[in-house]
Parts: sequence; C-alpha cells; structure tokens
Amino acid sequence: MTSAAEPLPRLQARGLVKTYRAHGVQQTVLSGLDLSLTAGEIVVLQGPSGEGKSTLLHLLAGLDRPDAGTVWLSGENLTQASEARLCQLRREAVGLVFQFFNLVPTLTVLENLQLTLALGGESKREGDISALLTQVGLSDKAQMFPQQLSGGEQQRVAIVRTLLQQPQLILADEPTGNLDRNNAERVMALFIDQVRQREGTLLLATHDPSLAALADRCLRLENGQLHHD
Repeated sequence: MTSAAEPLPRLQARGLVKTYRAHGVQQTVLSGLDLSLTAGEIVVLQGPSGEGKSTLLHLLAGLDRPDAGTVWLSGENLTQASEARLCQLRREAVGLVFQFFNLVPTLTVLENLQLTLALGGESKREGDISALLTQVGLSDKAQMFPQQLSGGEQQRVAIVRTLLQQPQLILADEPTGNLDRNNAERVMALFIDQVRQREGTLLLATHDPSLAALADRCLRLENGQLHHD
C-alpha cells in the first residue's frame, strides 16, 4: 500500500536571489535563499537591520520579483503570475501588515474596514469588524479618520484590515513596532488565535526577541541566507 502524499507547503521559496545597485556597487541582499512554511505555522524572522527581511517579505508577497529563484503559494508559481493575478491573490489569499499603514485618509476606520470586505465580496461580515476592533482595543475609534489616530492605533487598524481578509498567508513586517507592550501582547494573541483557528500561516519579521517565544520556529536572516535561531 502506498502512503498518502505529503501535503504541499503553504509557501515555498527556492533559490531566491535579489541584488541592488547602490552608488555604482552591486549589492547582493538574498543569495539562493530557501524557505518552506506549512499551514497552521507561526514563524518569526529576525536579523540585523539592512539584511533584507523586508526585501524577502516583498518577494514572497509578489510586490517585487527576484533576480532568480521561485516562490510558490499553495502550489501556484507566483514568480510566473501576472500582475493582475498577484493583485487578486493579495486581496484573497495573502495578508500584508507592513510599516506603511496605507489607510484611506478620507474614510473613517469603519469605512476603511468596510472597503476591505467590499473588495473581497464579503460586505455582510460587519459583525467581524466590531469584534476585531474590540479585540485590539479600538471599539471607540470606528468613526474617527486615520489622521485622528496615533501611529499605534493606525497600526492596529491595519492589522484588523488584514485579519478581515482571512488570508491563507500573513506576512507582517514589525507589526508591533509602534505598539506599547500591552497592545503588542494583545495583537500577538489575536494573530495566534486567528492563525490557529483558520489553519493560516504567519511569517513575522521583528526585532523584538520576546516574540520568538510565541513562534513555532525562529529564523535568522544573515548574509543573504536563513538560519535556524
């Protein structure tokens, strides 16, 4: 009897290479990097500033293309996908929490989140907005505009927006960097709860060593390669 086939990784990257030219000098940021993430897994990515953590997340999200190598999401080759397909995947399957909040300034918090649902064709999940805002301590901010919020509050709205998508994969770049310790712990608990409940996958880049204890694995990016930390 043949054994069942191993499930495909949620995310797989093979041989990623990325170089930049600065001041006439070619700099290699990623040099043949490999990565595999499974469903239900929480992985923390650490490493010194300037080593390419944000670059790696951008490549995995399809926001940039590698010079060499391949990225697969649930078996689909992202490096060969059209820009239209990549945009669709970022709406439906890949949630991004980056250091720029990208909230629409002319919309209230509630309207920003309603827009997320509308773009995903799920405008009837209003109860999820209220529940998530409560969980991140922003239930009283729904009618405010982004400019009326602190940086930390805008960060939490951006996190709620991502979780509303219910994505297969969440890529987060310093998601707690603008938060005090209590709110950082609250947000991480929410991330973990959502990932475990929905069999999602979270890759979180951070300089905060305390977050490593909450992850299934901790990876370190140095000299263009990933190392188990």
